Amino acid sequence: MNNNVRPIIIAVVGPSCSGKSTVSSWLSSILPDSLHVELDDFFKDLNKRMFFSHGFKDMDRPSNLHFDELYTILRRLKEGKSALMPHYSKKVGRRVAMIKVEPRPIIIVEGYLLFYKKYLADLCDYKIFMNISEKVQYDRRETTYHSPPEYVKEIVIPTFRKYGVPERKMCDIVVDASKPLHSVEYEVLKLLQKRFPGKINPVKRTV
Repeated sequence: MNNNVRPIIIAVVGPSCSGKSTVSSWLSSILPDSLHVELDDFFKDLNKRMFFSHGFKDMDRPSNLHFDELYTILRRLKEGKSALMPHYSKKVGRRVAMIKVEPRPIIIVEGYLLFYKKYLADLCDYKIFMNISEKVQYDRRETTYHSPPEYVKEIVIPTFRKYGVPERKMCDIVVDASKPLHSVEYEVLKLLQKRFPGKINPVKRTV
């Protein structure tokens, strides 16, 4: 990457199961000058997370995540420097590798509660909120992750109400993510092309 080119950091945030990872992965696959960064890779090891009183292992509380480490990495990339990125395995419940990444002109960072720390929002150049209703969130979480209904009702939705809903006001655009994800992908792409003319160049036809 030309160090004179200031990387664009695009953030994709929203409720659990709103399609953040799907849309971000798709964007990264069609934008050759991009890097996809996932907040999920910054989870603390599973054995260090907190329990709720009713016995569920907490997967959604912000204190489970290394926000400071993510900020340091994104700042280095934005400055045109390489960084060591953790890779977290949900299967084993811990990080299993550190991978060297190089700065790219487009950095796509996504995650549930990504803006819990405002300094991360301030670092991003364009912020997209993937909006779905609580009912859609409930249904998708149960279908995709087979989460117990009590977990979604008692933990997931209240946690997002408290920490995630305020993210919406911090974003530049709100997208209706209850629509089929392929249409959401193209909508987000068009929004980015409009916001950054000449800089968002997919490698293949998208319409």
